[in-house]
Amino acid sequence: AHASVDPIIAATNIVQSLQSIQTREIPALSPVVIMFTAFNAGSNTTIIPEKTELKGSIRALHEGDEDILRRFERIVAGICKGYRVDYELTFKIGNRLLKNDPTVTRIVRETATEILGDETKVTSNIRTMAGEDFSEYLRYAPGAFAFVGTGNRESGSDYPHHHPRFNIDEGSLPLGVELHIRTALKLLACEPLFV
Repeated sequence: AHASVDPIIAATNIVQSLQSIQTREIPALSPVVIMFTAFNAGSNTTIIPEKTELKGSIRALHEGDEDILRRFERIVAGICKGYRVDYELTFKIGNRLLKNDPTVTRIVRETATEILGDETKVTSNIRTMAGEDFSEYLRYAPGAFAFVGTGNRESGSDYPHHHPRFNIDEGSLPLGVELHIRTALKLLACEPLFV
């Protein structure tokens, strides 16, 4: 074992070390999430595997991920050099940053308050790391992305997204449909806000 190259040791160090980007290299007011969700290596208890494979995602609340990606690769390259392993790094750029249009957001908020009858049940200006391809629509037309809460302990729908027991309370779906329809009708009745 002393003469072998162990990709598992290198990969575990990569996972640990890359966490320092979000806590030591990025300003606290520009949050970044580096999440590893798959670690695959070998299948035998007595053989050091030829390779490991890591998968995950990087999410940020600001544009310009290039600097994060450069830092990511710098750390991976340094660790791999230290452990004498080769690496292949592939970034698949996914969803862009999702930014709601302020005017549409105001109309959605007003509509939600009318439906629920209680402004305290409507929250706005939530910054979240949730990635969503809805951001692609917002490149071409103003809009707003809204969450409809479905947490209901009695129906078992009180687990967060990505939890293995996540489920929705389907009884809340009519609220979401009503919000969409009433917001669309209000926007259609407005003066041309968007050209």
